[in-house]
Amino acid sequence: MKKIKLLLILAVIVGFTSCEALEGLFEDTTKGLSQEEVVKGLRTALIVGADTSVAELNSTDGYFANALLKIFLPDEAKPILDAANSSTAKALGVDVVLNKYMDDVILRMNRAAENAAVEAKPILTHAVTNLSLTDAWDILKGVNPLNPNKSAGFDSTAATNYLRYATFDSLAFVFKTPINLALDKDLVGGVSTNEAWGTLANYYNQVAPLLGGKAVSAQLGTHVTNKALDGLFYKVGKAEIEIRRDPLAWATKWGENILDLVFGSSEAKNAK
Repeated sequence: MKKIKLLLILAVIVGFTSCEALEGLFEDTTKGLSQEEVVKGLRTALIVGADTSVAELNSTDGYFANALLKIFLPDEAKPILDAANSSTAKALGVDVVLNKYMDDVILRMNRAAENAAVEAKPILTHAVTNLSLTDAWDILKGVNPLNPNKSAGFDSTAATNYLRYATFDSLAFVFKTPINLALDKDLVGGVSTNEAWGTLANYYNQVAPLLGGKAVSAQLGTHVTNKALDGLFYKVGKAEIEIRRDPLAWATKWGENILDLVFGSSEAKNAK
C-alpha cells in the first residue's frame, strides 16, 4: 500500500496537463505529504530525465545519427553547399571533392558535441537540486518561473525551459573548451575538424570565382556549442513531456531504484 502511495506521489508531481487538473486533484492525493516531499519527487524526476538525455547524447552517434539533432555546417557554409550542387561544379569536377570535405566536417562536429555532452550533467543536476520550493511549485503548475513573459497557459516543458534560462550560459562556457579541443584534435586520418573545415573553406575559396561565389569564413566552436545545447534541451524537453504524459509508466521503466532515488533507500526497502 505504501509503495502504491509513493508511486501516486510521482503521478501527482508530474502527471498534469492543465492548471485546473492540478488545483482539483492535488489536495486529495497529497494529504499527509509535506511540500518538501513532493518537491523532492519533482527534483528526482527531473534529474533522472536530464541524466538519461545526457547519457544518450554522450554516446557515439548521439547527435550524428539523430535526424532531429544532427549538427550541420553553419550558415556561412551555404555558398559551399549551393556551389557543390551546381551544374558548374559538376562540369568542373569539383562537386565530389566539396561534398567529401563537407561530410567529413559534419561528422567531426557531431563527434565534438557528443564528447562534450557529459559536461552538462553536474550543471543540470545542481540547478535542479537547488530549485526553491516556490520555483518548483511554479514548474509543477506548468510555469517557468524565470520567464519574464510568463504565459497564462500550461507549459508541458516548463522545467526544461527553466533549466535553459538557468544554465545556458554556464553550459556554453563548459561546452566551449571540450568542443574546441575536440575540433582541434586529430580524430580521423590525422586531421582535426578545424583543419578539415579550413581545407574545405580554402578549397572552396579557390574555386569560388569560377563558381560565381564569395569567400567564406566561420568559427566552428561557437556554432557547434550552440547547436549541441539546442539538441540537449530538446532531449530534456522530450523526457519531461514523457514524464508528464505517463508518470507511472515512466516510474515503472526506471523501476528498481526510482523509489530509492525519490524517497530514500530505507523507506523504499520497507515499501510494500
